[in-house]
Amino acid sequence: MKNLEYDAMVVMEEPTFAGCLIQARPIGVLDMHDSGAYDGKLLCIPTADPRQREINTIKQIAQNQLEDVAEFFRTYKSLEGRVIVIDGWRDYDAVDELLKSCIEAHHLDMTQK
Repeated sequence: MKNLEYDAMVVMEEPTFAGCLIQARPIGVLDMHDSGAYDGKLLCIPTADPRQREINTIKQIAQNQLEDVAEFFRTYKSLEGRVIVIDGWRDYDAVDELLKSCIEAHHLDMTQK
């Protein structure tokens, strides 16, 4: 699971664009494998949205919305000819471990340069 970066999707009602900087907090992770390599995706909530302030867990997100997020990643990667396996969702308690491994991998990468 050592990866230097993870994709994140922010659940919000306002339209936005790829690469837009949004302050958000993670509430869960989609576990998936891209061509055999782990490629987890963070699901986040914008911190500035008062309507979502009480959302702290993916259990508070509608199941069909979680399925839409998983299908989005499955589809766009499959269009690139990759073999994608969706392993399912883990709640916010799994996020810390994922982020710590990412930070450790980044520090290791920086010391090797």
